[in-house]
Amino acid sequence: MHKYLTIFILFCLCTSTYAEVLDDVKNNIELKAKGNALANYDVCKSLATQSGDKVMAYYYDEMHRLTITETTLGSQADKQLQVEIIESEYDKALSILKKVNSAGFYQLCLNRFDSVSRQYYTTRLATKLEKAQLEKTKLEKSELE
Repeated sequence: MHKYLTIFILFCLCTSTYAEVLDDVKNNIELKAKGNALANYDVCKSLATQSGDKVMAYYYDEMHRLTITETTLGSQADKQLQVEIIESEYDKALSILKKVNSAGFYQLCLNRFDSVSRQYYTTRLATKLEKAQLEKTKLEKSELE
């Protein structure tokens, strides 16, 4: 009886450890994907800015911000390691993307930014600019008074 209990306990411990390893691998894959996505968004934003496409630059800036916002880093002890994984993958992806033909990559960025998204982000950017202008006007009026 003790022999079976010991085997069962060892089985549970091994299964638990295996599940933790799988979770770590899954988390690393997700963190690396986030690092790659952030690099893609930054390059697309840069190319859009260079081409004068403010709406597309705003879109990719928002995608970058949302990706960072949705990143849950867990406990304080894990944060540093997770940030390092994201930053390492970001740096690797960015160095690769800098070697890619910018015209071709710009076309890829443009293709991912569909017409419905363009309409939506055109409206959002206009609203954001209007709010910024109103704030600027209020600040100027308060300084004059």
